[in-house]
Amino acid sequence: MRWIETSGGLEFGPREGPWIDVIPRIDVIPPAVMRPSPETLLREVEDALPAARWMRLTRRLSPTLPRGFIGIAAIAQTEMIRFAHPKAMNPLDALYEIERVESGEIPDWLLAALYLAQRGLDNGVREDMLRATLHIGLALMRSTGRSAKTSHYSRLSSREINALAERVIENPTLEIQMPTGAVDRARYWLALSRLLWREDVMRRMAATDYNAANFATELGPSLLMLASVSVLYPALSGRGRMRVRDVELAFAQDSMPVLSWPQALEWMAGDVSSEALRWLTKGQFPASEPRVDDLTIHGDIDETRANAAAEALLEEAKAHAVYVPSGQFRLRLPEDTPLAPWGVKYLRVWAEPDRLWVQFVGKGRDALGTSVEWRPEHPTMLRPLVITRYTGAMAAAHVTLAALWHDLVTAAEAALPEEGQEPGQEAVRQAQVREQARRETASGHGRSYRKIPRKRVRLRGRRNWSTEAERQRIMRRHRVSGHLRQLPAGWSASEEAQRWARRYGFIVPRGHTFVRPHVRGSDERDVETVVVARGLETLMMLR
Repeated sequence: MRWIETSGGLEFGPREGPWIDVIPRIDVIPPAVMRPSPETLLREVEDALPAARWMRLTRRLSPTLPRGFIGIAAIAQTEMIRFAHPKAMNPLDALYEIERVESGEIPDWLLAALYLAQRGLDNGVREDMLRATLHIGLALMRSTGRSAKTSHYSRLSSREINALAERVIENPTLEIQMPTGAVDRARYWLALSRLLWREDVMRRMAATDYNAANFATELGPSLLMLASVSVLYPALSGRGRMRVRDVELAFAQDSMPVLSWPQALEWMAGDVSSEALRWLTKGQFPASEPRVDDLTIHGDIDETRANAAAEALLEEAKAHAVYVPSGQFRLRLPEDTPLAPWGVKYLRVWAEPDRLWVQFVGKGRDALGTSVEWRPEHPTMLRPLVITRYTGAMAAAHVTLAALWHDLVTAAEAALPEEGQEPGQEAVRQAQVREQARRETASGHGRSYRKIPRKRVRLRGRRNWSTEAERQRIMRRHRVSGHLRQLPAGWSASEEAQRWARRYGFIVPRGHTFVRPHVRGSDERDVETVVVARGLETLMMLR
């Protein structure tokens, strides 16, 4: 490392080249101004690097660049980094030569940033994508670096680098074994990133039992860390798409693909079919909206109450199922559902007899959110790969899908009519008769009715959840129809509370009671009228 008095900068590498310069910008800080110390200069550059502009090194940018030399540069607010090497020299060889000469002196992050930036510029990566990717790469270097400077120079072969990456895949519970050199570490992260996208690797990683609390095995890398690593290869290679389950999927425009690899694992874990994947994604990985993966959004749902309601909905669906659903459809969600705080406006649903694949969709054509597999028999299959369990999004998604499943198997098209059309009167009449009979049987009045053998029903197209008239009735009943209240441990709802809940059409979860409403000024007919979409009604009561 050499201190350059004339520029107040630092120079790393052999004097004859290749070299790396870290210098203050004379167009911002005049030479007469006091220059920072080498330690201060490096610290300031490291802090400013995520926002720096990267470009090819030219004579206009660097008039003193010797003939026959090429390179790249990073322009920060008050500093500049230049990496120059002979044209006949491979950039990777040049970085290794600088690291060999400056071992123990040059910061790890500087070598890693230059290696990753060189890869991105060579592949024509957009400037904003390059900056965001380097931010992730530098964070990975800091999280695993031994110190602020390289401790040992090493140069591993590509085979050795790949073997270290394979070790993580073969046993994710083991602690990561990192190369000692900075350039080797940057190459290692890129090799691991490429490996993570192999379909056999994704299938193996999807089967790993990650700890539910922090998405990590006891010793090995966390799922969140691997999600960050997975960004490097597609972002720096200039690839706009990756293949999953024989489906080519494009990355969302102007969006970092941080969520894409965990989403691919979710698909692998659920063994999604290619046909379902095409329907859910429309050929695109999730974008940044709706933000069901956003830790900063908390929502206002009571998770205990929501999970209890979901359990009650599924119990009733199992006991009173009439239909075996299948098909693919887009469902418009009513306003003010539990998923509203996360920006979810629609659900793209791929229905099978024993499960749903659901893609959360926000407002706008390209606002595809994450997609999940959900099974009524094993609702815990809603894995925390792409929906965080810390904010209520998991509970909101679970109870919404439980309500949808309830209405699918008990009422089908009567509860989920096509947009712009009213459901068939006969289908609605039959659903109302079944619901009225269920109410009377549950209350101890009337005769028990014979359960109809389950019919297969296939839903397609764009659908609403319930009719407009029924949704308005639900909202009126919701405003005047009382509420659920959680009971102390070991308590249960009284028979009177259960009777009033049945009269209003609500499902009372275990550990809760129904508080009878004060209906003054309401239309008593709203109370008596049978609601077909009882799952939706129960869902709206949670808000």
